Amino acid sequence: MSGRSADPEPGRWDPRLYEWYFTRTPIGRRLRAREDELIFGALDGLLRGGETVLDVGCGTGRYTLPLARRCERVVAFDSSPAMLEHLETRLGREGVSNVESSRVSVPGDLRGRSEAYDGIVMIGVFSYIAALEESIAALALLLKPGAWLLFTVVPPSLEGKLHRLTNRLVGSRVYVRPVAEVQGAARAAGLDPRHLGTDGLTRGGIDSLFVARSSLEPQGPG
Repeated sequence: MSGRSADPEPGRWDPRLYEWYFTRTPIGRRLRAREDELIFGALDGLLRGGETVLDVGCGTGRYTLPLARRCERVVAFDSSPAMLEHLETRLGREGVSNVESSRVSVPGDLRGRSEAYDGIVMIGVFSYIAALEESIAALALLLKPGAWLLFTVVPPSLEGKLHRLTNRLVGSRVYVRPVAEVQGAARAAGLDPRHLGTDGLTRGGIDSLFVARSSLEPQGPG
C-alpha cells in the first residue's frame, strides 16, 4: 500500500502526504517495513536481470526505482498526475534513465495496448478497483508467455476491514477480497495464481500478496 494510487479521483492523491505518512509516522514506517519485506522477498525470487517490467499504480516510485536498478527497462503507469510528477522528479534527481512513465487508468486504458512484459507489479491498486476479474484479464494480455503478475489485494481480516472503514470515512471505497475470489479471477484469465502471504500489523494483515504466472503458450501480444 506504500505510495500507490488508483483512485477514480486521482487529483485527491498527494505524494507528499504519502511519503510523510510512510516515512515519518511510527505506524506508517512499520507498515512499509513489513510490506517491503514481503514484496522484495517475492521479487528476489522472480527477477533474473534483463527484464522489462510494468509497474501499475507506481505512485511515488517505491518499487519503480528498485525495479529500475535490477531490470533493463521499467514502464510506470499511474492515474494521478501529481504522483507521476513526483516520480519524474525522483528519477531525475537519482539519475535513473530506464523508466518510462504514463498516465494510465485500470482497466480501461489497458485495452488495445500491444506491448508485452516479462513481469507486472501492481501493489495496493486492486484495493480501489471494483472490476477485479476484468482487470486481471486485461493485465494477463500484457504478459509474455511464462511471465508473472505480482499484486496485492485487501483481505477480509480485521485489519483489512478497518482499512476499508477508515477509507470510507474520507469518501474512498476499498474492496476486500478473499483468497478464493482472487485465485478464481486469475484462473479465469488463464493464469496460475499462488498466495504468497500477508503483511500488516496483525496476523490477518492489511494486504494479501499473490503471484500469477501466464502459461508458456502465447496468450496475448508480443
